[in-house]
Amino acid sequence: MCLNAIIPSPPKMKSLATLFPFLRRKRDQKCKSAKTAWRLQILSDLHLEVGQQYASFAIPATAPYLVLAGDIGRLVDYDALLHGFLARLVPCYRRIFYVLGNHEFYGLAYEAGVEAARRLEGEACLEGKLTVLNCDKWEGKEGKGGEQGEQEQQRLTILGCTLWSDVPEGAQAIVQSKLSDFRKINGWTMAQHNKIHAQEAAWLREAVAAGREQGPLCVITHYAPSLKGTSSPQNAYNPWTPGFATELLGDGSERLNDAAIALHRVLNRSGVTFGIFGGYAVSAIGGVRESKDIDCLAAVTKGQIIQLLDGHEGFQVIPQSRQDYVAFFWSNQQDRKNAVLVEIFCEQFPGSQYTMKDVHGTQLSIKGLSLGEGVSFFLDPFHVFKGKLRAAATRSKFHDSADLRTLGDKYTAQIKARAHDLSSEYVGLAILRYPELELLFNRLDVDIQSAQRAVRGVDLGRLPPPQPGDVQKGILK
Repeated sequence: MCLNAIIPSPPKMKSLATLFPFLRRKRDQKCKSAKTAWRLQILSDLHLEVGQQYASFAIPATAPYLVLAGDIGRLVDYDALLHGFLARLVPCYRRIFYVLGNHEFYGLAYEAGVEAARRLEGEACLEGKLTVLNCDKWEGKEGKGGEQGEQEQQRLTILGCTLWSDVPEGAQAIVQSKLSDFRKINGWTMAQHNKIHAQEAAWLREAVAAGREQGPLCVITHYAPSLKGTSSPQNAYNPWTPGFATELLGDGSERLNDAAIALHRVLNRSGVTFGIFGGYAVSAIGGVRESKDIDCLAAVTKGQIIQLLDGHEGFQVIPQSRQDYVAFFWSNQQDRKNAVLVEIFCEQFPGSQYTMKDVHGTQLSIKGLSLGEGVSFFLDPFHVFKGKLRAAATRSKFHDSADLRTLGDKYTAQIKARAHDLSSEYVGLAILRYPELELLFNRLDVDIQSAQRAVRGVDLGRLPPPQPGDVQKGILK
């Protein structure tokens, strides 16, 4: 794996959640920022240890600087890696940057691997051209032709680390069984894996914060710093995904925060009981997660919520016929650009059976892009979990399974205490769609046998489509 980024120097970077706004993830390419003369050739995952290809693998040089972004070979094959491979590259490049992957450590203890990598840097045959980036910063300048033909010196800061992933408790057993690291890196444990991730992530955030005003940044990691778009679709968000990537980039949620703050301002002063749920709530209470809209449950009728919101605080209703639901666009810009979709599910509608009376939640502080510091109200983790369970039972969308695991990992005790309130039918359907969830439900003390009986003989392809009121039922029943 590799994920690399060139970050041109902006006037101001908004936050560390947008560490890498421009992502490039190609094996062998020229990498050139619009604002820098630097050209980097990027390679990763060569796995030269397979068949001992160190001396035979040829690389055509396509840029002055080479980035080796991990899993090139094994450090235990020290002489072959040094003399057979790296020494052959020295005449072709001005400098070689090497970020260690997990496979570099196979056959060694972690500490011994780091020591071997540092020893490589000092080998005479590499002529001082190798820079190992293991929580390290490198700075340099490169010439660029100016308007009058003169050479301008363009500065570049390169930051690099392995960025071992963060594996939550609920995923540790399956990650440990799936990944060879815990068998092939001597003495490697899950505790050490997570500890080094935390150290490297903290270093990277601080290094980016310190260097963001100094010019372009190039960040090189082996493990992906985002879950989005870093795996093939069939492997995205599976139970062992945390073994390969960690969500550190954020998702531009400040615009969503603005809409949530505006929603709270209107409904709170009107005395309306409401609570945000869905993916945005998972991000707010459970950790960073991509989200594009806001889902909200409110103790109102459709007519009441339209009267309260339409034309106020930036909300504009989207006409549609359903009586249990109404959607709005929110934007505080005159041209309505970057509008946020806010979907309101009404407690009161013809045929409604359930009430928000016993539903709890919490008020959280959030920061918007334009509204600044503010608050909004989110359903409690158990009811957010119930909402996600209904979604996982009634549709196939990879976020639903991932969200359930995130909430289950972070709020195990709260959800386990009320596991008897979860719908057996929904649990059974969710397991049919996502078999990996059985492990989670077992850990939460859910009655799996009852759930399986409830859906015996069910054909997912013949389920009726969701009906009005299903969302409210899933959360409130």
